[in-house]
Amino acid sequence: MQDLSPLLQQSLIFFAYTTTVVLVVIAFYLIKLLIELSQLTKTSQDIAALVKQELEPTITELQLALKNVNAIASTADEKVEAIKNNVSSIINPLQSNLAKLKLGILKSISKGINVFLNK
Repeated sequence: MQDLSPLLQQSLIFFAYTTTVVLVVIAFYLIKLLIELSQLTKTSQDIAALVKQELEPTITELQLALKNVNAIASTADEKVEAIKNNVSSIINPLQSNLAKLKLGILKSISKGINVFLNK
């Protein structure tokens, strides 16, 4: 038993030193990781600010262009509606006259056929 005690003591001391070394290495890499993450965050903030600065004029121009396109589309819709109303005001009387003309022609043909059939 007494032989195991120094051996056990040496094993525990070795385990303590090894654990300390492993913890120091892990702490070193953890600190290095935190520094890298801090630099990454700073760089991403700089990129976001740069992109925002570059995109603001583009977005403003795009909004202006969309307003112009919307105005053109509205004007075109109004013009098309006006043309449609004008064409319908011309075609509607023609359609009624054509219907009357067709009816008249059909009545004439019918009377002509009746005249030939009666003879």
